[in-house]
Amino acid sequence: MPEMKKYKKTFLNLSSFDNEEKMVNPMEQELLEDLLEFSRQTYHSSVFYEQIVTILKRHPLFSDKKIALWYVSSQNAVHFIEEKKINKNLKQHLTQIVTYTNEWYFLKTQTSQVLINEEKKIQLDVYLEKTPHCILGLSIWFSAAEGINQLATPFFKNLFSLISLLLMKTYYSELLQQLIEQQKKTYETLLHKQTLYDELTHLPNRFYGYNHLEQALINVQKNSKYLAVLFLDLDEFKQVNDSLGHGTGDLLLKIIAKRLASLMNKKNTLIRLGGDEFMIITEQFTDKSWPLHLAKKCQKVCLKPLKVNSHELFISSSIGIAIYPEHGIDVNTLMRHADAAMYQSKMRGKNNCTVFTNTIHETSIDNMRLKVELHQVLDKVELHQVLDKDELAIYYQPIITIQDDSVFAIEALLRWQSNTFGLVMPDQIIPMAEDTGLIVPLGYWILKKVCSHIKKWQKLTTKFIKIAVNISIVQLKQYDFVEQVSAILKANKVAPESLIFEITESAFIDDSSFILSQLKRLNQIKIDCSLDDFGMGYSSLSYLRSYPFKILKIDKSFIQKIDINEADRCLVHTMINMSKNLNLSVIAEGIENIQQFELLKQMNCDMVQGWYFSKALHSKEIIKYLNNNKDQKK
Repeated sequence: MPEMKKYKKTFLNLSSFDNEEKMVNPMEQELLEDLLEFSRQTYHSSVFYEQIVTILKRHPLFSDKKIALWYVSSQNAVHFIEEKKINKNLKQHLTQIVTYTNEWYFLKTQTSQVLINEEKKIQLDVYLEKTPHCILGLSIWFSAAEGINQLATPFFKNLFSLISLLLMKTYYSELLQQLIEQQKKTYETLLHKQTLYDELTHLPNRFYGYNHLEQALINVQKNSKYLAVLFLDLDEFKQVNDSLGHGTGDLLLKIIAKRLASLMNKKNTLIRLGGDEFMIITEQFTDKSWPLHLAKKCQKVCLKPLKVNSHELFISSSIGIAIYPEHGIDVNTLMRHADAAMYQSKMRGKNNCTVFTNTIHETSIDNMRLKVELHQVLDKVELHQVLDKDELAIYYQPIITIQDDSVFAIEALLRWQSNTFGLVMPDQIIPMAEDTGLIVPLGYWILKKVCSHIKKWQKLTTKFIKIAVNISIVQLKQYDFVEQVSAILKANKVAPESLIFEITESAFIDDSSFILSQLKRLNQIKIDCSLDDFGMGYSSLSYLRSYPFKILKIDKSFIQKIDINEADRCLVHTMINMSKNLNLSVIAEGIENIQQFELLKQMNCDMVQGWYFSKALHSKEIIKYLNNNKDQKK
């Protein structure tokens, strides 16, 4: 602000009347008392300004004068609250600045002003460009001579004091109201966002999704087009949180959310339901194959490599689809059926997509019953009760050495002969056991059963039998896991070298010293570890050289099409070569025909496993197979 000269001013105490100078004019006294009484009341600004002008007009000095209440904004504009007869171009007629403050820099506060001088108005405008403050004022048109003479009287001192206080009272009252309204709008916006949007990913949340689906159903009913609900769940996300921590899990979710959002358009809406579950509403389409096409695109972007906190991860997803009107005509039914279809995808393995059918609906109900029955069976296991009719049993599938067709090992596979549902496979049993919290006692029961079989078979055959046992990450995290394993081996007089522990790769994304020490301790007692289901879930090349295991097992999903798909062949060949360079033996699982076997043989794969060689056999049948192994022709 340019330096301003000080002008002759009449100073006034803005907070109180000047008691030293007495009022002698009753009319002036009455006017001030009216203003004082008026100051105790609260009016809307428009009423307030009109009343002040009306009160001032009672005084003969002002009866023939132009009076205006005004304010100057920081946008360098003068705004008037005036009598109807006042000229609208008052700004250019302001002629003199007279201020009633103790400092020239009155502009830093709000106060009253009278008669603006054009020269000083320019200085005022310059200052206003640099200040955010709003200046309130009172303008009364006097001649230059009478203005200066009148302004020195006690009446004018007190008049302008009162006017100043009234102006400030109204200004701050309205300013406070504006701030309250602004804060209210801010809170309403925040509340709206928190109510309808997910805080982590900033995607619409379940509440928004439910309401949006309701409206979308109304719209689609008008034009006889289709609508679909897709439920997407990340495979084994829980293991990421458990192993790498919730911070890493949150970053992963944000990346996946961004990738999925890139596929959306005006007819597709992405919602985060919670945890690692997402919902996609796609509407106004005519081709029923579209939702499945969209689902495949979603799975494809999820499968792209991720780098989160120095961990290179691969993540797959399971998707369920329900289509309006075929699978439901209301929100609850469509969401429930999409969820059931998604669960069915998970039961089929990783990276699957399923469209709802009535069979799935029945299956979802059966799964609830199955969990209840499994819990009852596992309760018996935990209580060491005898299981009726071999409800839980161990079957064994051979792992064959490619070069000489000999049996390298046999894999122990759990079977449950449910009294209600018949034979239940491991891909159903294990997830339910983990959900019910009984995977640890079940795991120890399997290990005890395997060791008892080894002890029995040692008397029936001279062959050294090596058995691969699947170990859950939950078991591996038990602090006394290695001690429990050692105790079971000792009780059955079984050599540790007889066991191979197969652990899914999701267990190895945790770089904690505890997990690493568990694996080293298993190696120290001469139990080999195998990396199971390689290529699915959260593959990370870093742990291939960081953890002490000796075998890598390629997931069957990569093997199933190597005889007809060039890309799968190249991928499997790359995995085998990489493993060889890391001094890891390789097992390929899921061999179903001779073409697959011959290709793997050409790729220099070490071992193979699958129905082409043998289905999983009951413990009573496996010894016969082992003894006759040399007679098995490929």
